[in-house]
Formats: sequence, structure tokens, C-alpha cells
Amino acid sequence: MITLSIKNLAGNERIKDFLGNKGYSVTDQVMENFNKIDLWKSWYKGYVPDFHTYKFYNGQKYINRTKKSMQMTKRICEDWANMLANEKIRFNVENASNQKQLDDWVKQNKFRSYLNRVVEKGMALGTSALVLTMKNMVAKGEKIDFTDAKNQLTIYEADQIYPLSYDDTDIRDCAFVSSNIVNGKTMVTIAVHHMDGKNYVVDTYNAENRNGTLVEESFFSVNTGSDRPLFAIFKPNINENQVAVPSGQSIVANAIDLLQGVDTIYDGFIDEFSLGRMRIFLDSELSRVDDDGNTRPAVDFSDGVYFALPKQFGDDKNDIHDFAPTLRTESFIMGMQENLNFLSTACGLGTGFYVVKNVGTAMTATAIYAGNQDLYRSTKKHEMNIEKVVRTILDAISVSTFEKLDITKDSLAVVFDDAIIENKAAEQTSDISQINAGVLGKVEYRMKWFGETEAEATAKIAKIQGETVQIV
Repeated sequence: MITLSIKNLAGNERIKDFLGNKGYSVTDQVMENFNKIDLWKSWYKGYVPDFHTYKFYNGQKYINRTKKSMQMTKRICEDWANMLANEKIRFNVENASNQKQLDDWVKQNKFRSYLNRVVEKGMALGTSALVLTMKNMVAKGEKIDFTDAKNQLTIYEADQIYPLSYDDTDIRDCAFVSSNIVNGKTMVTIAVHHMDGKNYVVDTYNAENRNGTLVEESFFSVNTGSDRPLFAIFKPNINENQVAVPSGQSIVANAIDLLQGVDTIYDGFIDEFSLGRMRIFLDSELSRVDDDGNTRPAVDFSDGVYFALPKQFGDDKNDIHDFAPTLRTESFIMGMQENLNFLSTACGLGTGFYVVKNVGTAMTATAIYAGNQDLYRSTKKHEMNIEKVVRTILDAISVSTFEKLDITKDSLAVVFDDAIIENKAAEQTSDISQINAGVLGKVEYRMKWFGETEAEATAKIAKIQGETVQIV
């Protein structure tokens, strides 16, 4: 199966028209937001045609050039995802057997990996979705055989998400669009998650793209029997000023000029080495006679160092000239560092997050992060939206027909790995002092440091206090 670009395959307007014919309305507001998403996706890929392709006039004619890219949007979004949703994020519940069941599910379904990718895509494009879909379903006429059906996680990017019903805080009904090639046919799948009465219903349309027109091939509908959505939307936790509700905003939305600055400096930096390499100019008439008596050039002009000059351009006193200009690398590095400081600050990472060249004593990454208050505040903000995604998906699993987890929202604790942005050791020592001073409870301490619920922490403390240790 080959995944295709929805933008190139069917176009946003055709998807909108198809949904409209099925009774679902996609607002103009949603459609307008796709223009910004296209721009952010170009920066995420590292190539923006209007910027990275340009013409240079050399005094005689225009030459087409392609500007080199530092791929900073990709790097920034990866770094955010790796800080917010890494392998150390934990999902805790009260009961030990339920905890094992949850841990097994997380491992088997690679939940941390999916969460990491959802955060990266959302940071890059403003919106992403983690959707609980089904696999191993078999169509039998107008009915679906769910005998071997199982849950699976699917990620959708911003340009695959069509909100249908929403307010300032939530998307309630939504269509998710994907495309692939099946048996040589170009197919588009549109899954509409909507409330019907008290339950969510998923209407799935499979349509073939025929000469730019979507023609419906098949349809099936599944009533989930639950009022819990099977999808979770992730957005960076920033106020949107580039797009309108319900779309989220890319973490680089207000840093486009800075991205251009970084790539301009990097392109010039590479050119500095290319144009400033050593050249040896020599008289084109310089030659030697080989053993066979043939006259040949005195040097090998194919090695890129030598440049032949006609006699009239040469120096009468010297047949060979060397040219080795001083490279301006330090100026480029200083300019790059300043631009990266501006860029990282604009993206919530704070100044000093990216270091081109350490001068003097090098700081460790942990030291840079831990002293970065902008990064700390931004991280805590984004964690709220990630926790919402986790709770929504695990809640959907808990009521799933095919695979249930014995958890509830109240029993779930999501524990993030904040060690890199906090001085954990100092804070933990301080909390112990507060326990000894009687201003912090042991239950609060365990809830904070062990990710336990109140009931779980209370039970653990009671067990510890009831233990008698005998030293032989």
C-alpha cells in the first residue's frame, strides 16, 4: 500500500464537496486554515519554493539557485517531541493488576512512539490527531464481520483533519482523510466521527479518484455504543494569531522570518567555503613534453585547483599565481548563533537552546535546559495538552468492544519526564525538608514523585509504616 498526498490527490475542495454531499458541513474558516498548513508543511520538509529557489544575476545573465536549508523546523519539532513524549513518560493506575495490563498494552501498541510522533506532527503543522481505528474487519455485503477485529492507533496530520463541529476548546465531530493505492486503484478513505444521539458513530466512505472526481465505492457505519470520542486532537498550547478556530498553530508560525534568516546565513556559510577555496591561476600555454614526445599541459586541470588564463590576462613576471582568501567563518558562526537564539526563543525553547560553537567551558545540555525558564514554562503548558490526548485515548480503550483496559480517568496519572528541565535532586531534598517541618504530607510527596494516585499513595504509606524490619 502506497500513501499519497491528499493535497495532490483529491484537493481540499473536493473533500469538502464530497462531505457536503453526505450532509456534513466544512466551514470556510477550516478551508482557509489549510493555506497556512501548506506553508508550515513546506518548512517542515525543509524546502519552500518561494524562498529556497531564487535567481542570481552575475552581471551577464540570471542564474537559478537553490538555497541550502538547516532543516530547523524539523529539528525544533523533534526536540519538542523528545522532551514532552519520550520513553520515560509513565502512565500509572491504582491497582497492580490493572497497571500490568496497561503497561502491556502500552508496550504492545508502541503507544509512546505514537505519542511522540503525534506531538512532532502537531508542533510542526499546528494540529495532529491520534485515532483509535479498527483492523481485520471483513465486509460481508452491507454488514461487517467484527470477529477478528482489533483496535489500532492511527496518526493523522493537519491536512488530513476536517473538523465538522467544534467550539473554542474542543472538536466534537471530525472527518479524517487518508489515501492509498489498492489493486491499482487510487482510493481515498474518509472516516467521519460524529455524535448520533448519545453515541459516537463512525461513517467510513471509500472513494476512487477518477480524473479528479471522488466516486464512492463502498460505505459502512459503526455505532461505538459510547459517548466517548475515539479520537484525540493535539495542538501546541499557544494562542493562535495566524489561524482561526478550530485549527492549532505551528510552533514556528511566528518565526518564519527567523527560519529564513538561519537558512540565508547557512547558505552563505557554505558558499564561503565553495567560493573561497584555494585557486592556482597559471598561463594556459605552460606545457611539458612527455616520454613519447607529446606536448601536454604542465598540470592536471581536472583536479579543480588550477585555472588556466590566456596569456594576455597573465602577469609578465609570473606565470603562476595562487589565490587563497581568508574565510569569514567566525562572522558567519556569530551571526548563526544570534539567529538561532532568536529562533529558539520565538519557538518557546528559550535562548541558548542551540549552540553552534561553545567558547571556553562547554555547558551540558542538562545545564542549558535546567537554567532555561522560558523552556520550563513552555514545557509545562504543552504537557497539559498531551495529558488530554493520553486520557482521551485510554478512556476510549477502556470502553472499547474489542479490547478493554480496566482504567478510569480518575485513577490515571500521567507522569512526564521533567528531569532535564528541573533540578530534581534539589527539589526532592527540599520536599523532604518540608515533610520533616510538617508543611508537606507524605501522601502529597508520593503523588508528586512516584506518580501515584491519592488512594495508592495512602495505601503504600500505611504498608510501609506497618512493616517491621529485623536486622540479624
